[in-house]
Amino acid sequence: MKDTKEKIPFYQKLKEARKNKNISFQDIEEKTKINIRYIKAIEEGDFDILPNTYVRLFIRSYAEILGLNQSEILKEFDAVSLKKSNIPKPLTKAIIKPTSIKSTKSKFNKIS
Repeated sequence: MKDTKEKIPFYQKLKEARKNKNISFQDIEEKTKINIRYIKAIEEGDFDILPNTYVRLFIRSYAEILGLNQSEILKEFDAVSLKKSNIPKPLTKAIIKPTSIKSTKSKFNKIS
């Protein structure tokens, strides 16, 4: 049964936890100061309407109010947002071969 739980998207876990605890959108808004519109968007997995600067803060606060593991929820969010963004992974090593001053001078001497 644990395997089934892991396949549930984190935003649905938030929604289920809120419903199971009978917490209203208004209660969440009062406790977190997150606009109800944004809470509903989080529960639907619609992160495009959320302000980019506050997305992680909103999700963390929401998970905290519901008593869920904030770190796990944020890891799942990061995994989802990286897939959606199609941002290439940063290079782990950059190979830069510096040219010595001597070789640079010799190039200039040949031009003159």
